[in-house]
Amino acid sequence: YVSEYIPDLRESLINELRTRFNETTDTGMAAYLVNALCGMWVKEIYNDVMVAYRAGRIDQKVLRAATVRQVLLGPSKPNLSDVQLSFWERYDTHGPFEDDTQ
Repeated sequence: YVSEYIPDLRESLINELRTRFNETTDTGMAAYLVNALCGMWVKEIYNDVMVAYRAGRIDQKVLRAATVRQVLLGPSKPNLSDVQLSFWERYDTHGPFEDDTQ
């Protein structure tokens, strides 16, 4: 969300996440770093991440390879634009709403 809220930080965040991913030996942490990069739709990491999955460097219980594949190879970027909304704007937009069928 930080990369959407402050777009000037996007590249430095991506670089830091990629560096940490390349340096970590903790498979759980690697999964969370990949998840963050997927949330930013950094498609160019796909090949490196799949190699890391094959090598057992990413915990599939935390983040499955199939999920990464769907996000990074999918047709559209994840929508993080709600980060620009205030709490009440998000609440008004997404609810919860009362069920009108009762």
